[in-house]
Amino acid sequence: MKKWYAVKKDRNDTDISNGSRNRAEAEKMARSLGKDAFIAVMDDNDPPVCVEEITQDKFETE
Repeated sequence: MKKWYAVKKDRNDTDISNGSRNRAEAEKMARSLGKDAFIAVMDDNDPPVCVEEITQDKFETE
């Protein structure tokens, strides 16, 4: 399963097109959006399904 790390600016953001296949890159993008941003990990199903959410306190990069 390939993963898409969809960057969300807050809980009201429904767009999954902003993001990356690279987690570190997605974490950097999320940090630039502010403290409420997080990552929704999407699988490659059709339609895509969110399999995990990663909040900034769980980011692996600085």
